Amino acid sequence: MSKPAIKKTICRKAVQIDIEEDRGSTFRKTITWKIKDTSVEPPVIEPVDLTGCTAVLEIKPTQASKTILHTITTEDGGITLGGVFGTIDLYIDHATLLSFLWSVAEYTLTITYSDGDKRVFSFGKFILFVGKPT
Repeated sequence: MSKPAIKKTICRKAVQIDIEEDRGSTFRKTITWKIKDTSVEPPVIEPVDLTGCTAVLEIKPTQASKTILHTITTEDGGITLGGVFGTIDLYIDHATLLSFLWSVAEYTLTITYSDGDKRVFSFGKFILFVGKPT
């Protein structure tokens, strides 16, 4: 008799998450990536283990554009991954956000696993509102 397959439901496509922030504010956002483990009854939702992964968030005028307006990464401290907790912390300081000359752009957040495989985790609009700089 063969072993039953372990079923874990992982979102098969990137998630659209639009980001809105006031120009000149500090941008901080935490996203938790979770999967549904259907190998147990009742099924449970658990975080994806991001240990050993890196991440890059690129902001462009449009998804198809080759022009990169801004990038944050795990290497430059703009992204912090929470290992077994599945958290993805994004950060852009207020001075950088204030320097952006655009109001609406688009971003893609890509996770790279330790074996080199890449996964687009999320994408969407990055909208900056005119606010009073602090």
